Amino acid sequence: MGVSGWLLPFARGLLTVMKWIGAVVAVVVLIVAGLFAYGRLRGPDAAGRAALAAMQPTRAPPAGRNAFPVLWLAGWPVPDDQLQAVTAADLRHLYALVTQPVPKNLAAATVRANGIDNYVSVAQARWPAPPLPNLESLCGWSVPDCLAFVTGHRAAVEAALAQAALPLHRARQLAQTGFLWNELPPDPRYGGMGNAWGPPQWVWLTALADRFVRGERVAALTDTCTAIATWRRLHQGTNDLSYAMGTAAFVSDDIRLAAAMLAQLPPDTPTPAACAQALRPVTAADVDSCAWAQRQQATSMANLDWMIGNAQTGKAHPWFWFDRRQASAWLAEQNAPLCRPALDARLLADDPAAATLPALFRFDLAGCVSSLIPCVLDALGRSSLRALYSDEIQRTADYAAHLRLGAALLALRAAPTVAGQTLAQRYAALPADLHSPGHVSGVSADGRSLYVVDHWRPSRPDARFVLPLPVAAAAAH
Repeated sequence: MGVSGWLLPFARGLLTVMKWIGAVVAVVVLIVAGLFAYGRLRGPDAAGRAALAAMQPTRAPPAGRNAFPVLWLAGWPVPDDQLQAVTAADLRHLYALVTQPVPKNLAAATVRANGIDNYVSVAQARWPAPPLPNLESLCGWSVPDCLAFVTGHRAAVEAALAQAALPLHRARQLAQTGFLWNELPPDPRYGGMGNAWGPPQWVWLTALADRFVRGERVAALTDTCTAIATWRRLHQGTNDLSYAMGTAAFVSDDIRLAAAMLAQLPPDTPTPAACAQALRPVTAADVDSCAWAQRQQATSMANLDWMIGNAQTGKAHPWFWFDRRQASAWLAEQNAPLCRPALDARLLADDPAAATLPALFRFDLAGCVSSLIPCVLDALGRSSLRALYSDEIQRTADYAAHLRLGAALLALRAAPTVAGQTLAQRYAALPADLHSPGHVSGVSADGRSLYVVDHWRPSRPDARFVLPLPVAAAAAH
């Protein structure tokens, strides 16, 4: 058989194979095109639409005075009557930096990025920032017992407070504000800008303890309870996750300080009315997370828009890979659980199951074909975001438990002792709204303190929030 004898059948066979391959490819292309068209025409599926609906309406700041300017300019001696104007000038500049079209010139893009990353308030030119006090001589994150710290470090504390007039003034101004709303653009390039305001709280806490040690005992306790009420008010409905975490921690710090003060007062000293007001029963406003979840949603969308804008080549737009409606729906599926009233109800009931969020990535074939980039990012990010939100829900549950424990301490101090009734029995008999049934709590073995075991305790198997009991209550143990 010659060459032509086998070459012709081979060529025919190859052609047949190619036809089949071509047919398969054509079918695949048609299927992909159909899924793409269906996904784009359909938009978000039922779950996505439900999540978007749960995120509405967008929360707005309440009426009153925002604490944001006070904290934004905490480091500069701007006159009080100019805080709002200077903050507004800063915000105009910052909004302008992020709302301009994406520059195509690398040098221009670098200049704008540097302007965002290294932004300093316009206050710096007119009111240079004074030096900060020695933070190691203040009741910061690492000081569990502020009253004991101030008592044992008198000289260092006094020197630090002598340099802390500005942050102390800013902290006291917070008592005149009604809410805390982050006014920065919801843009990921700002990162933690505007969140580094620990020093005002550390100075305020230290100054309150110092006043108690100096002998202003009832007045210092009253103002400590005012601080509890202030941070609690600023925590309610805040639109920033970092603000929610910070204010909750500051409330807990102040409750510990108030308890330490009460423990040293004579049992016949009346508890200031400000303390009962500050530790009133926990409400849905104390545990609501929707406003900051909505800001997280807006920030994530701004991040996607920024990424897509930077991916453009010339005038081309990656429309084929990015459907903004679908991306928004997937993000809403991650954030919407924090905006559902059922979560607030579970947190108020101290239900440990509240931190169990919906399952991980939910594959939507038509949605992924029609919007590949958000689909991949959603698959990559949903697990880590779910863990973050579970942690934050646990922290919120702990925060509510701390409020209840503080109120329980006041109740034990006010109630008369009953012959034959132990302190643990008295604590157990307190009204239901003073207990956190989903937490382990009670009276310490030595009868000197109340405690609640936190749910969120990374690397700490038994992280307890502990409040010393008044001398009379401890003696009745």
